[in-house]
Amino acid sequence: MKRHLMLVAAVFLSVPTTMFPQQGIDLTGFWQDNAGGKYEIRQIGNQLFWLDDARPRYVNVFHGTITANTIHGTWADLPGGRTNHTGSLDLRVESNDRLTKTASTVYFGGTVFTRTQASTSERSRVQPATIFGNWETAKGGTPITIKPDGTFTGAGSSGHWREFNSKDGVYELTWANGSVDRVRLSEDGQHLEDSNPFSNRVIATRVGTR
Repeated sequence: MKRHLMLVAAVFLSVPTTMFPQQGIDLTGFWQDNAGGKYEIRQIGNQLFWLDDARPRYVNVFHGTITANTIHGTWADLPGGRTNHTGSLDLRVESNDRLTKTASTVYFGGTVFTRTQASTSERSRVQPATIFGNWETAKGGTPITIKPDGTFTGAGSSGHWREFNSKDGVYELTWANGSVDRVRLSEDGQHLEDSNPFSNRVIATRVGTR
């Protein structure tokens, strides 16, 4: 469904054919605002797109152009929610983890937007390069050993792991029975969390030395 909405957004909004790189700005990721909105943002060069899906209340998309530290664009509500509004929106890029609203033609609830995950530079400073090591599950304390060779053992079974999304620290564990778990390595490298960026649920905790 979300892929369908993004396709609708691409058709609905006029997208320039040329997308220029924007030096030092990287806003792709998961965000939230101070009014409860939760955004999936994609930056391509100097073009910014987002999806804010809060159905059944509303669902909206945005397309904007980044110029220096300013984003100017248009948002619109899509079918599936109870609202049917559209307007222009100006944002200021304060950092790769924070945006603030500077102007809007109609009411838009959020005024401060913050990334729900650490920036790439922050993650590289505080977390280990991989998830291999010894872990215990939060539910039941079952030991799991994740090995550098791409395999893991635990809970009377075994499997293979791979890096699924290096930017956001997400890993995929495939068990011998074919089931798949996706987990996110915490910023301090001590926890495996639910890969859903809006969930803080801890799946396992590191034990022993790294």
